Amino acid sequence: MRYGVMDGRVTNVRGEPVEGIVRATGGQTTGATRIAVLTRQTGSTQFRSVRDTSLDDAGHFRFFDLPPGQYELGMWYYGLNEGAGMQLYPDNSNPRIFTIAGGEVYNNLNFLVTPNPQYKVAGTVTIPDTPNPSGGFALALGLPDQPVLPIAIAIAGKDGKFQFDKVPAGVYDLYATGPTGGYTAYDSTLGKGDAYFAKTRIQVAGSDVTGLSLTLTPARSLSLRLRPHGNAPYPAVCPQSATVTLTSLDPWAIVFFNANGPVSAAKDQSIPNLAPGRFRIAASGLGAGCYQAGDLVVDLAKDVAQPVGVELAAAGSVHGTLHAARAGDFTVALLDTGNAQTAGNPDDTQSLHAFPNAEGHFVFEGLHPGRYRIGAGSSVKEIEVTGGEVTNVDLSEGVPQ
Repeated sequence: MRYGVMDGRVTNVRGEPVEGIVRATGGQTTGATRIAVLTRQTGSTQFRSVRDTSLDDAGHFRFFDLPPGQYELGMWYYGLNEGAGMQLYPDNSNPRIFTIAGGEVYNNLNFLVTPNPQYKVAGTVTIPDTPNPSGGFALALGLPDQPVLPIAIAIAGKDGKFQFDKVPAGVYDLYATGPTGGYTAYDSTLGKGDAYFAKTRIQVAGSDVTGLSLTLTPARSLSLRLRPHGNAPYPAVCPQSATVTLTSLDPWAIVFFNANGPVSAAKDQSIPNLAPGRFRIAASGLGAGCYQAGDLVVDLAKDVAQPVGVELAAAGSVHGTLHAARAGDFTVALLDTGNAQTAGNPDDTQSLHAFPNAEGHFVFEGLHPGRYRIGAGSSVKEIEVTGGEVTNVDLSEGVPQ
């Protein structure tokens, strides 16, 4: 299988390359331009990032490892001389959909960053009954309708004072987290001990927004348990325990290093120190015959009935064959035609791939039931996968010996 490529450049109105990362004297990032390859499920208006990258010194970006699927392209930038903002390609009102079937190359996907009116957003964050926290605070502005990446990031010291510069007019969600313990290329890390969070909506309209006061509240915890899907009994092919990973869907400007843990079918398991926001929950280590049913998202900003069930069901599998003489020349791609997240796919894209062995045999396991498209070379077929059963397919036709 040949991967797809997206390639382009970001410049300002003078034709100069836009900066990829702007750093303070101590090395911390104060501005950045990030390009993200996006996907979204059918019927959804919100994107999900499957790849993101910064720019090189020439303002150039390149994605070269895109498996089959349908994608859109977006740019988030902040802390630049031109200000901050978010753009879809070629524009926000009519984003282009890029189809990757195998080997497509999309060049000259160029973005232009234009100056816009810029304003200041400033205020103070405090932790109740803790006037002198051990670390600073990480703050971010996110777009309420597309919170894939932050539109701006700021750092507050121990006094809690913060300031965003060069913010364009608009409506934003303001996120605050602390105390912090360090930073990565883009985000901060949580310090040791209890974490605190705050979120509020603000509007920037023609003037600076100052005097904001944010009171941080303690982190939340989430109780989880493995359960069977629907009214079926617990699947015998599924394990009694697994590992879950919680991925934040809000741009808190914090790396949640510890947002994972064990979950059991026998008793509730609690994951602490979580933000009051949205998390996607994915179970791993389920084995070849089991899969997680559905895309599980919880919003801890609301009252959530706990424990939350991570529903498991018997998975289907595909066993196939190619000509043994050409098995080493082809990769087999499996595409979920329902445009949903494919079970067992850690990249969160819409396809999986397998490598035939010396005899030409290949296997896909841990699949949710449904319609799929499978192919190698010019041999492409539509198949139906049933939970708990093996679907056999022969792709020798169309693959030359």
